[in-house]
Parts: sequence; C-alpha cells; structure tokens
Amino acid sequence: MPSRSPDPVTLEADARARWGSLEPAVWTGQDSDGRRLDIAPGELLAPILRRVRLIAASDSLCEAVVAHLAAAGVDAEVDRVRANPRVHDDLTADGRGPVQVMALRAGDKVVPLRPGGTTVTIWPPVEGTELTGEPLAEITVTADADRWVPAARIADALKPHLS
Repeated sequence: MPSRSPDPVTLEADARARWGSLEPAVWTGQDSDGRRLDIAPGELLAPILRRVRLIAASDSLCEAVVAHLAAAGVDAEVDRVRANPRVHDDLTADGRGPVQVMALRAGDKVVPLRPGGTTVTIWPPVEGTELTGEPLAEITVTADADRWVPAARIADALKPHLS
C-alpha cells in the first residue's frame, strides 16, 4: 500500500486550533453530592499547560511547513524543541525561562517556528535546546488579520534559504 504524504491543510488546521487555545480551560465535574464543580488550573499548572500547548501547536505548524517544503522539492524534517533567544515571548512572564517551540531542520539549518510569529530565524544547529551565536538569516513574514501566519507563506519565505 503506498504511503500518503501528510496533508498540510489538516496539519495547519490542527496547529491553528491548538494555537487558539493556549489558555488552559476550566475543568468541570461533580462533587460526591452531584453539585457542579468548576476547577481552574492552579498557578503552578497554568503556565506549564500554556507552554505545552504552544509546543503542540508549533509541532503541527512545523509538520505543515515541512509538507509544503517537500511539495516544493525542499528536503526538511521536524527536528526538536528549541528556544530562540532573538524572539521575545510574552509567555516568559511566567518566570520559567526561555519559551521553547518545535523547529524544523533542513541540512545544516534549524528553524524554530512560533505560531503567530512574524520573524522566522534560521540558525546553525546546536546540541542543546537554546540556540546560540548569530543566526544565518532572519525573514519577515506577514500575518493575517487574526495574527496567524499560514504554513504555505512560511514555506515560501524559507524556500530560497533552504534550497
């Protein structure tokens, strides 16, 4: 049976849905007397959930960008989480250090992809999660009105730098 290529539209829809729900939801249940309970994530758990959801959204976005690049003949793969020191992220206000997102790798280039980010930075690979040194290139991409940057737009901007 032939293997099917991943569908970038489905992957991007997943990324977009995850990105739209970074804020942890209130859990609803019942106590032993059948009364409704609304349990909000605590101060410890909420920032962890935000970061986990961001990584999940960036993973789907990376997969969608990789699929678009593959369709254009560019060999790339989803790499691992990376922290881009050149990007300020509001999530750092939780005091838990640099924010990590998934990155893609094409040869000797690593590209962390933060959903909603309009600056895409290309780095040389490093062993750890925090990227260091100087980036190889920085590309500005435009966001839609809702602050989302489509995977196809990111892939188009990356193609000349990764080919």
